[in-house]
Amino acid sequence: MFRDPRLSRMAAFLGSIGIEMRAGTIEVPTLFPGSLISYGSLVVDESILIAPGDALHEAAHIALAPPERRSADFGFVEEAAGEELTTIAWCWAALLELDIQPEDVFHDTAYKRGDSPMIIDCARRGIYIGFPLLQTWGMAFDEGNALSRNVKPFPHMVKWIRD
Repeated sequence: MFRDPRLSRMAAFLGSIGIEMRAGTIEVPTLFPGSLISYGSLVVDESILIAPGDALHEAAHIALAPPERRSADFGFVEEAAGEELTTIAWCWAALLELDIQPEDVFHDTAYKRGDSPMIIDCARRGIYIGFPLLQTWGMAFDEGNALSRNVKPFPHMVKWIRD
């Protein structure tokens, strides 16, 4: 399906959590060339994809959208407050799960202000940008809350899709 093995791993992982990722041709403008959010699924055009992590970032938007919006979103996403920051933490957990390098997701052109090196450095030091909403939504927990729930703390995810 995909030439890049990282994309194949992403597709298998996303499928296992309920998000379809399929190869296709994209002929509409998108924020990340080669990645299109399409009514709860992700279409990836590998011929124009800049980095495999861009697909993972867009998948995070699908996973973090409230259920009532998830199947309605197409192309550019109308986000609720905090969702964009929360994609950072979700992607960090996912890249660890997939054994993908942080630089594949947080590459030089991923963020307009060049924040990728800072995001990677913070996460490696245990400072997870965007984590608080994952906890609010019951998707992952800090050490204290994880202990009281008898689960592993973030970057372990209790659930990958927002209820």
